[in-house]
Amino acid sequence: QGSPQYKAAMWMESGDMMPNSRGGTGLSIDDAGFTQRYIMALFYYAMDGDNWVQKQGWLSEKSECEWFGIDGFSAGCGSDGIGGCIKRSDFEGDYNKVCRLSMGRLNNLFGEFPKEMGQLEEMRYVEIQDDWLIGTIPTELGRGWRKLHTFLIGGNVMHGGIPSSFANNEFLGTVFIDRNNFNGTWPTVFDTLKNLEWLDAEGNDFTGTLSPGIGELKSLRIFNINNNSISGNLPDTFDESNLMEDFEVAYNKFSSTLPES
Repeated sequence: QGSPQYKAAMWMESGDMMPNSRGGTGLSIDDAGFTQRYIMALFYYAMDGDNWVQKQGWLSEKSECEWFGIDGFSAGCGSDGIGGCIKRSDFEGDYNKVCRLSMGRLNNLFGEFPKEMGQLEEMRYVEIQDDWLIGTIPTELGRGWRKLHTFLIGGNVMHGGIPSSFANNEFLGTVFIDRNNFNGTWPTVFDTLKNLEWLDAEGNDFTGTLSPGIGELKSLRIFNINNNSISGNLPDTFDESNLMEDFEVAYNKFSSTLPES
């Protein structure tokens, strides 16, 4: 009964004061948007929301689209950094869908990503940095977040690897997983992200070797894997068609110098 899922369900049943179309408060399980509101409440409880520094609007009578870190509605999912819910008029459906979760830095989030977050299939942008995320990245996030273009979770205490379910995401362009405890062999899932532009994996404990596929990411401009335990030779697959601007591989265990190409 103390699980985040239980707490979120109880809040949905008796604590939610959002007005409904029936003249009362709270959503029923058959209402459009019920699952989304439950998942955002679940995120709050799973991340120790009572102790966040900023939590304006969370678990209030307002739409979840107006809670801190989501901050309103927009066309195209807040391309200007404002508005984290897509308006109903932008897609087929009957409720505004969360697509952006920007909790910022140093907001005192503590907990594990609920796997249910993967059901938010319009998610495009996630930022939770310099907090206390623990555990591993759920496979369900990679399966559900196929429109994700920015994933910023640097400066936490997560471990494990990067799920293969993120493979071949056509939109994912910016990934910050730096300063965590991610470990295991270097994730070859990155080789499949053909639109990846910025990858920061500094300060983890990845081992193994870099696969040649990393050099075949022609859009990759910034690559930082300083302070890991990666060994072997650096890939020789980089050439003049690469757009690389910043290539940082210091404090690893490489046995070769930078390739001439």
